[in-house]
Amino acid sequence: MPVLTTVRQSPAYLYVKTYCLCAIITLFQAAPLSSQLLKSSELASKRTEFLPRVLLAVPVQIPWHKKMKNTSVISNSPVKQSGTATILKRWLQRAVDLTQIKNQLRHDDQDLRTYPELKRDAAVRSSSSLHHEELRFIELRKVKISSKGVNSLHAFLGLPKDEQVDAKDVPLIALGSSGGGYRAMYGFAAFMSASKKLGLWDCITWTAGVSGSCWTLAAYYTIANHNVSSLIRHYLSVAEELAHPMSLHAFDTVVRSSRGVYFLLGPLIRKVRSGIIGLGIMHLYGTLTTTYQLLSREPTARLSRATFQFSKVWSRSGIDRGLEPMPILTAVRRAPKDSSGITPLEIGSPDVNRYIPTWSWGRSFVSRNSVGRPPEQSLALLLGQCTSAPAGPLTGYISALLASIPKGTIMSRLLLLLNDFVRMKNWERLWGNPIRAGHDPNPFYGHNNLPKLQERSIVSTEVSTSYPESSNSTPIRVPVSSGNSSERGHLRMEFTDKFMSLEKKFPSNCGSSKSSTGKSTLERNDKLSLSLAAKPTSRSKWEHEGRIRLMDTGMSNNLPSHVLARPERGADIIMAFDASSDVQKGSAIQRIQNFAEDCHLVLDDVTTMFDAAQPRFSESADGTRSDGMEVAAKFLHKYARVFLGKRRNGEEMYFIYCPLLPNGKNPDFDPSTASFSNSYNLVWTPEQIQTLFSTYETNLSHYAIETIRQVIRKVYTTKKKRRLASMIPNTGSYL
Repeated sequence: MPVLTTVRQSPAYLYVKTYCLCAIITLFQAAPLSSQLLKSSELASKRTEFLPRVLLAVPVQIPWHKKMKNTSVISNSPVKQSGTATILKRWLQRAVDLTQIKNQLRHDDQDLRTYPELKRDAAVRSSSSLHHEELRFIELRKVKISSKGVNSLHAFLGLPKDEQVDAKDVPLIALGSSGGGYRAMYGFAAFMSASKKLGLWDCITWTAGVSGSCWTLAAYYTIANHNVSSLIRHYLSVAEELAHPMSLHAFDTVVRSSRGVYFLLGPLIRKVRSGIIGLGIMHLYGTLTTTYQLLSREPTARLSRATFQFSKVWSRSGIDRGLEPMPILTAVRRAPKDSSGITPLEIGSPDVNRYIPTWSWGRSFVSRNSVGRPPEQSLALLLGQCTSAPAGPLTGYISALLASIPKGTIMSRLLLLLNDFVRMKNWERLWGNPIRAGHDPNPFYGHNNLPKLQERSIVSTEVSTSYPESSNSTPIRVPVSSGNSSERGHLRMEFTDKFMSLEKKFPSNCGSSKSSTGKSTLERNDKLSLSLAAKPTSRSKWEHEGRIRLMDTGMSNNLPSHVLARPERGADIIMAFDASSDVQKGSAIQRIQNFAEDCHLVLDDVTTMFDAAQPRFSESADGTRSDGMEVAAKFLHKYARVFLGKRRNGEEMYFIYCPLLPNGKNPDFDPSTASFSNSYNLVWTPEQIQTLFSTYETNLSHYAIETIRQVIRKVYTTKKKRRLASMIPNTGSYL
């Protein structure tokens, strides 16, 4: 119905819908008891750009309706208005903001200075190679790290003063941070801070995040202007509000800011008015959480269009000149769990070898070419997809619970039986969660009979060049038979979704990991192969589904290692900082093995090849061991585990795994078990954040850094020897 459609696309309707969602979450939000008590009992002093300073000085036991009479002391307020007048004035301003959204969106459609992509068409790039700008960045970054630049590698390794670091000898280092909600977000910020102090950050080429870590990357490269001290101050300021990012407080904080309604609802209105994609809860989740987190609490700060243009980070942060590591946000498709990398340059998946420019995400594509020329989609919607853990399938929640429960217990066995039952009924092919992941037009969509959508498109007059299609075949994964039954169950959980979807997508190339077919049967089947096919098999040129759903990478693997380990990037070292809740369990190492299997790597644990960190605590005079010493002794050799990976072509790379573990400095705090440190808590106090910061920085600076330095030194020495050896002319005789 036209009338109903018009109403559902109106700013007022979306405003009320978002308000109601926040009201529900405010009623049922889950937060640790410590945060709830602190919020209701402590004296709060809050300061924002859009409200005067408010001092609350009333005990908890006084009823809320009495507090409103005489408990708020407002400074810098010359005229005291009644509550009714204030509310009327506020809603009048809100009505004005809602009526201005349409004009602001129309202005965006013509603002070529802010959105230069308005005059550009996009095309799908079908290739396994890196973007040419990324190749250029890698060379610039190596020069920046070498002695011809800031000489950061020389300083980090403590090389002799007369030694010159050649750009060809610089190790290509990638940093990946796991998901884990706010624990991962704050933990990644703590690592950035510690690594900058130690000189490690200036030696990194790529940095990627999963779920909560994506929030940190987005804030670091936008509102923090790659200043980690500003980022930490911002996090502490936001934490003082003790508010859930989807609560009514967060909603009011955003809409009362300058142009807050526009940044909250504008991306949603543009998406729903495209007539292609409808809106779901996760779209509201994306814009609200992002605008609330990226709204600076400085007195003169406000949200800006530049904050939500991820493609512009490339030039604004100096990445195009090699000044900062290249950020990569990660997501996976609901099916077939393809890993997708989101960089300021392009968005795509190495599993299908297709990419589109980042500024074109959200456009419709038909057989390679984009349809229409809207402005770049808001970073808020992208982050909503990368952090969409609430929209995970039922089996994903079961897997997360199994990872945090000790193996062999009655509860773990019951959950494993439930998981197998769900998969046996093929429920994992359905969306077992009422909260749907946000979706966008599929850029890899196309078929012979072009739809009417293409007839309305603006056809580019430029001559298009056909791109070669990838001919790599998909190998078959044979389940490993070794290990106990619980480990085999974990393997089934990790891979069943991916295999079933791959079977549907490429039935001639894949075998199911759940199948009871034996290896001999597979070998007798000429249509199947246990390794890379000798002859490439043909794939369908384009996909047949018009929509694509990206979701939290934690549903597949909670580390961004897949996108960092692309052979085309040639990373020499991948550092994985894992803030998952199960880092002290076997499932954490199992994820690394799953990653190696996906990327055709053979990983060997070579931690013992490097000198271990020294204990920081000693026995007391009476010979007793303190709590700090007990914790340090338990985890001393686990703060940095080193794996040597070998690819099929013989190339080697190092994988350094650094989990978030307790340490002797604060032995009473265990990030994996603390009530406020769980993955679902989004209300942290500043003191809790400081506790996590201290733990993360201590793990790196006291324990992991020496192992990391040894690995980097080894790679640097090996590359230097190889370069010098290649420079010696082969004369056929010895001098």
